[in-house]
Amino acid sequence: MTMSRSSAQSPLGLREAFSLVEMLLVLAILGVVTALTVPAIDHWQRAQQLQAAVDLVRSELLDARRTAIDTGRPVAFEYQPGSGRYAVRAESAERVHEGQLAESVRFGLPGAPRQQSWPALWFHPNGTAVDHSVPVSDDVGRTQHLVVRRLTGGVIVE
Repeated sequence: MTMSRSSAQSPLGLREAFSLVEMLLVLAILGVVTALTVPAIDHWQRAQQLQAAVDLVRSELLDARRTAIDTGRPVAFEYQPGSGRYAVRAESAERVHEGQLAESVRFGLPGAPRQQSWPALWFHPNGTAVDHSVPVSDDVGRTQHLVVRRLTGGVIVE
């Protein structure tokens, strides 16, 4: 008759158990695996934050274009380089909508200082815009550019 390790008993009637060395070895392996996976997960999470911010800005740009077409009035997308702040406003009007990107993401190239001026990207009622590139970067140094095409007002990510 065969017995599993957990139910096997020694000749003295004591159950067998794991030794201290075996338990320390398992803990050491778990520590190494954790040390290797945490940076990879952090890198992936930061990349996801940047992608989410780029998707949000692209959506806001397209919404501004759509608003310009629907209202028959020019609409501007404004952003503050060096920060994550942005706003959408109609011509000669107060800001209609304001927003903020994730804390680790900002407009501009990595290391660029925060600026007081807010560049404006205008969308016209016929759907056109001004050629413009909006850089979005994270605190690790990755950058993606949202490029607005003049003739169509379309937005692509480079």
